[in-house]
Amino acid sequence: MYFIPRTNAFYSWAIQLNVIYRFFVTSISISALWFFWFYVLYSKNDFFIERYRTDIASLHAQGVQTSCIEQECATAQNAIDEFHDFVHPYCAPLSEKVITQSRMIEIIKYIKKSGLYLTGCTAGKCLDKGWYIKHIVHVDVTGTMDSIQQFFSHIKASKKMIQCSHVRIDRRDDALFHLTADMHSICLKDKKIPST
Repeated sequence: MYFIPRTNAFYSWAIQLNVIYRFFVTSISISALWFFWFYVLYSKNDFFIERYRTDIASLHAQGVQTSCIEQECATAQNAIDEFHDFVHPYCAPLSEKVITQSRMIEIIKYIKKSGLYLTGCTAGKCLDKGWYIKHIVHVDVTGTMDSIQQFFSHIKASKKMIQCSHVRIDRRDDALFHLTADMHSICLKDKKIPST
């Protein structure tokens, strides 16, 4: 009441009230403010605080899981490197397939660059057409659909003589897909191309 101007209509009305009524109006106003604070503002804040606590706990659990996965990946990468060092001396390059093997290594690099996981790679037959040689390799990869599209984009952007056939994409779960394809690497011989 001290801060309200004396010419205000509310002030004039409040002065004319009995002391008991003023006390009653003041207690109802304070009770209404307390009710609004506790049941409207505080309860909603408490709900959001509890939700943020559960989100923080789930993010912490995901962080712990991610660190465990990173350790397992590092262990697996070390095992793969050791296996590569063990097997590499026994792999003698075949003189006819050196260029094609380099192309297949490029395909494996495209798989790695696209974020796909190579689950299988088997050599197919070699077709000698006189003026070119075609080597076929069957590739099995797993990854997201975006990664598979990036893989085909990398092959197209390389402008190398690499063809894809028998392409099949199967859904593993909501985000993962399995791609099987035959990759044909074409290598020209030094002979002249026959005229048609």
